Amino acid sequence: DAAPFMEAGFELNVNDVLATDTPQTPVHLTDRYPIRPLVSDRDWAALVETTLVVNADRPGYDRHYVEGKTRAIRGAIERGEGAWWAAWDGGRLIGHLGLFWGEGLVRFQDVETHPDYRGLGVCRSILHAACEAARRDPRAGGGSGDGPLFVIVPADDGVRRIYESLGFAYREKTVDLMRP
Repeated sequence: DAAPFMEAGFELNVNDVLATDTPQTPVHLTDRYPIRPLVSDRDWAALVETTLVVNADRPGYDRHYVEGKTRAIRGAIERGEGAWWAAWDGGRLIGHLGLFWGEGLVRFQDVETHPDYRGLGVCRSILHAACEAARRDPRAGGGSGDGPLFVIVPADDGVRRIYESLGFAYREKTVDLMRP
């Protein structure tokens, strides 16, 4: 019963978990923008700038927070816990996502597309490229024949169709309580 927590000011979050162990090639991929993992200081600085633009209307997403979060993510990537992929238009990072893995699961994090590039297949294309790379990467459970199980908890139903176009389907529901 969540009522006592709700009365104490907690927020109830209910999310669908989507999963697939066989990502599909969706229609509407774009090859217009190169997709690759982040590797350089310049790449990580571009991630900060795009994250600030994408989240400009979200409370708490100021430069200090985004730079700290990015440092933490980069540390995890450098320890081999995942990879961060991005699409580029020249030197401009236009979309990105993180993949973190362990025990045969690969979890997406912070799938974001710059507002100027939405609706162009950028998100779908990064998701597809990252899934294909993870399926070959032994650190992610790939390369073994079976491959990893990919999971995502979409932020909202508006983006759910993107994941479904890659073969993701409802797996389970998660429920948590959070103090704002």
